[in-house]
Amino acid sequence: MHPSVGQMNLAYTYGWHPITLAVPLLLLAYRLMLSSCFRWSAMCTLLACAFEEGVMVVVGCFSAAMFLRSLAATERSTFDVLRTRTWAAIFLLASIGFVMVYAFSGLATFQTGRFARLGSSASEIILSPLLKPSEFWGLLFRSRNAGFLSLFIAPFIVAGVYRGRWHLLAVALPLGVLLVWEHLPAQCIAFQYAACLLPVLFWGCMESAHRPGQLESCKQWNWPVACLTTGWVLCMFVGQLPWSQNSLIDVIGATYDEPTEDPRRLGREDNRWLAEQVANIVGSRVQDRATGLTGSLRVLATGRIAAHCVGLPDVETVGQFWQRRSELSKLDPSLASPLLRYDILVLDRRERFQQTELDTIRVLEEALTLGFRVAKDRFEIVVMEGPTLRGKNTFNPRSGGR
Repeated sequence: MHPSVGQMNLAYTYGWHPITLAVPLLLLAYRLMLSSCFRWSAMCTLLACAFEEGVMVVVGCFSAAMFLRSLAATERSTFDVLRTRTWAAIFLLASIGFVMVYAFSGLATFQTGRFARLGSSASEIILSPLLKPSEFWGLLFRSRNAGFLSLFIAPFIVAGVYRGRWHLLAVALPLGVLLVWEHLPAQCIAFQYAACLLPVLFWGCMESAHRPGQLESCKQWNWPVACLTTGWVLCMFVGQLPWSQNSLIDVIGATYDEPTEDPRRLGREDNRWLAEQVANIVGSRVQDRATGLTGSLRVLATGRIAAHCVGLPDVETVGQFWQRRSELSKLDPSLASPLLRYDILVLDRRERFQQTELDTIRVLEEALTLGFRVAKDRFEIVVMEGPTLRGKNTFNPRSGGR
């Protein structure tokens, strides 16, 4: 029910994000740990980490916070079931796991590129509070961060800020990363970026809500009721449940130059025309005349259009194309431009969500110089066919033709 758990992903570029499954797995791992089922708890934690590398960071930070808590030993807690050295071992394993994923998955350049203003390498980004203080602290104390923190954190600390201080410490580092990230959805509870922090906050909320001397019947209900109430209240304002307010206002506002017109809205003529083009592209197959091999079209499109082509094996957004241009060039060094890898370009001149207007214009201009042909141009949406199609037969099995 919490907005961060997969609701907005249904209407965004992913279609669905696997981190949605990590949340219940972490909650189950916590419950199993309290029941002293340590092996099963470890298995659930490992499986949760497999869904997204950010979960390793959260597990590591939580273990570090519980390690410090056990050293302080000022009060007994539900986490006393594990010894101090066990928390230290979990922190070490989670840290090693994240470093290995970062170093060997090929995502290092992509991940560091998200923080270009802070540095060009991991070390520069880590030291940016000292090396680039104006940039780092300027991003950290942006006005929109205050609203994000109040919506995301406040509901969990109503039961007691002091009692939940260790859980707040556990989420401080990953939350700080979200706050300095130059990506608007990262500071919004409607997206999945903060989802893996939810279990830690729920644990803190439940422990803070507990008071000694309560009846067992009360203990069994006040914790889940607190979590349910938090999710219920938030999803009334942001989410995609029947009772939620319109969650796409910000998305539309960031996507189009005149959002009041609500362009590409379902039922409009431009929407119908665009849907036909996308359906034809997704359903089409290409056959190489020389080899006879068939395959799907390779597509480059503006962000929201690309989201409807996610079933294709090779699809890229305009914004990501410019960010990863050097890496894409290495896939086929014989090409004069990595743009020539794509059979079809679908560019919405009005869309700004995943790219700037200049990004789209640059792709359009370069495509024309490389020999791409404008196949269709309506409603400020351009469909271009690449030179690679000249040696291929294109057909749509569903319609029986092009």
